[in-house]
Amino acid sequence: MNKKVTDSSFDFDLIVIGAGYGGFDAAKHAAGKGLKVAIVESSDMGGTCVNKGCVPSKALLAASGKVREIADYEHLAKFGIHASPVRFERSKIADHANNLVLNVRENLTKTLKRSGVEIILGIGRIEGNQKVGVRDKNGIDKIF
Repeated sequence: MNKKVTDSSFDFDLIVIGAGYGGFDAAKHAAGKGLKVAIVESSDMGGTCVNKGCVPSKALLAASGKVREIADYEHLAKFGIHASPVRFERSKIADHANNLVLNVRENLTKTLKRSGVEIILGIGRIEGNQKVGVRDKNGIDKIF
């Protein structure tokens, strides 16, 4: 006799490995379509883009752009604006970038939770046909 596979025999309809923007969008979209979804992330929500790449680098570029604008004495003088000397506090600019990263990460997490996505912290891997393994930070493995 063949065993019939039913929805109740699975922990989730979809498990996404990696909570970068691609994984975030996939999980949110699937949950929005009524699927029971989990997302596995080994580190911080948002992946490389949010935590180390796009978001902090764009925040630093925006700050440096403002400094460059203010430092363009000749251009500002044409408008009757005189600013001197221009100075900046490197640590406050870095704090701004870090706070932006924290806010984006927090918003991604809240959005997924509101969408009904279960967040699983650990290193995810494909274990086989319709099986995903996750090793948590304590080294404990679980198969979904």
